[in-house]
Amino acid sequence: GKDLDSRRQEAAKAILKAVDDLSVEVRVAALETLGAMSEEGFAGEADEVLKVVERIIAREARKEVVAAAKTTLGK
Repeated sequence: GKDLDSRRQEAAKAILKAVDDLSVEVRVAALETLGAMSEEGFAGEADEVLKVVERIIAREARKEVVAAAKTTLGK
């Protein structure tokens, strides 16, 4: 929302770090958050978000993480 606008890029970077967390739950939550943020943009981090999410879809073994990544991209 508007409260996030001034810190959107910083938030996107922090969430991208959480995508690689050891906890499956944290990873899924981070991907879901990126999906929610995508409607309003990533403030210059869109290319990095896309790269990371596509990497997860291509290489991740855990089905729930892949499903969350695909949802993030609207697949």
